[in-house]
Amino acid sequence: MNAAQEDGRQPSEVRKKGVPARTRDLPVEALHPGFPAPARYGDGCFICHRVFDGDVHETEEDVIPKWVLKRLGLGNAGADLPNGQVFGYGKRKVPCCFDCNQRMSASLEKPVSEAFAKGCDAVRELDFTVLFLWLAKVYYGTRYRETGLREAVRDPESQVMLEPSDLSATAEHLRRCLQHRPDQLTLAAQPASIFVFRAGMPDAKENRFDYFVPTMPPADLVAVRCNDVFVIGIFGDNGYWGEQLGGIRIVHEALSSLTLHPVQCEELAVWFASEVGGAHASSGCYDFVTTVRDETPHTVFLPQFEVSPTGVPIGLLNQMRVKSFLRRLNVDLSEDDGKAIGSAPHPPTTLFNNSTQALVQATCFERSCRDVFRQAGWVAPGPECVACGA
Repeated sequence: MNAAQEDGRQPSEVRKKGVPARTRDLPVEALHPGFPAPARYGDGCFICHRVFDGDVHETEEDVIPKWVLKRLGLGNAGADLPNGQVFGYGKRKVPCCFDCNQRMSASLEKPVSEAFAKGCDAVRELDFTVLFLWLAKVYYGTRYRETGLREAVRDPESQVMLEPSDLSATAEHLRRCLQHRPDQLTLAAQPASIFVFRAGMPDAKENRFDYFVPTMPPADLVAVRCNDVFVIGIFGDNGYWGEQLGGIRIVHEALSSLTLHPVQCEELAVWFASEVGGAHASSGCYDFVTTVRDETPHTVFLPQFEVSPTGVPIGLLNQMRVKSFLRRLNVDLSEDDGKAIGSAPHPPTTLFNNSTQALVQATCFERSCRDVFRQAGWVAPGPECVACGA
C-alpha cells in the first residue's frame, strides 16, 4: 500500500504544490525509518542507499558496461553531458556497494552481454524482466551520476545537474526494482515499453555504439545502439507506449523488416523522446509486496501508471522533434524552416519517403553516407561516401 492509499486519499490529492504531474507517489516503505534515506553523493550505494562503512564495502558500477567498452574499443570515447562537459564512457561510474554490484553483474550483465554477443534475435528473446532491469540500471545510473555533477563545471557552488529529489520523484520505482534479482521479482503489469530494432553495422567498431538519455524534454527513456542491436526503453507507462508507438506503421515495419541506419536510430530515439516527454505526462502510483518462500524473499511489483496528453500543438511538437534530431546531426534549423515544419502535414523523416510512402532501407551503414537521406526524398548535397560511393 502506498502513502496515499494508506490515509484514504487519492495520489493526486497528496502531491505537493509545484511537483510535476508526472511524479510517482512513493510507496510507504520508502518513507519508513527502517529504510535508509539517500546518502550524500559518494557516501553510499546508488541502489540500496546504505552508507559505506566497515560492513558495507564500496565499489563502483559502470553505467556503460565494461563489456560494451571492451567489445567495441570505446576506452577513449565519450560524449557531451547536458552541462557541456565531455565525459568519457569509461568514466561514467556511480558509487555502489559490493553486494549490489555482484548481484547485478551475475543476474543482469552476464545474460545481457551474452545475448548482445549473439545479436538482435537473441536480445529479442531475453526475458523481459532481465532486459527491463538492465535498461533501468543504465538509465538510473546515468541520471544518478547527474546528481553528483554541477551545471557549471568550474563552479563547485553551482547547482547540481539533477536534484536527488527530482530523480526520486520519477524513478524511485526503478531503484526499488533493481534491489532484486530477476527471479525474485514478479511484474504484475508491464512497467515499461521496450523496443528492440535491428541496426546496421558501420565498418569501424567505435561507430557501432550510440547512447541517448534525453534531458529536454524530460522523458524517462534510454536508447542504446550496440553492434546490430538498437534498443529503446520507456519507463513508468504500464506498456502504454508499446501499444501506441508500436502500432504506428513505420515503427511496426521498422521492428519487423528494416535494418536501421545509425541516423534512423537517432531519429527514432528523438521522436520517441519528444512524444513521451514533450506531448505527454505520466503519473500514478505503485506497490511492492514481498513474501518469503523457502527462506527466500519474493517481491511482486504492481505498477499503476497512466499516460495522458498535455495538449501541446502538433506543429510545436514536430518542430521540437526535428530540431532535436538535426542538432544531433550538427545541423542548425532556421526560423523559417522551423515554421514550415510546424505547419507541414508530416515532419521530415529518414524512415520513409513522404512522396512514395516507401520505407527507407539503407544499403550503406556509415554514418556519413547521405544515401539514406536521398532515398527519403531529402535534398542532401555532400561528398561522395568513401564506403559505397553514393
